[in-house]
Amino acid sequence: MSSIRPLPRSNTLANAPIPALLLCPHCDLEMALLGVESETGTRDLYTFECGACGDLEVRGVQVRR
Repeated sequence: MSSIRPLPRSNTLANAPIPALLLCPHCDLEMALLGVESETGTRDLYTFECGACGDLEVRGVQVRR
């Protein structure tokens, strides 16, 4: 454990806004990642949920294995 050192603090990114990952098509609010599951050996399914209206959005993503 002695080889683990904390990262130095930096203010360069503190003022930069974090872009939304996915916006709800109904509410236009940011959706949260609910889960990830494997569809095939090279494709995963990402499920997002809106905290306001409960709408679900599923996106297929190519992955490298």
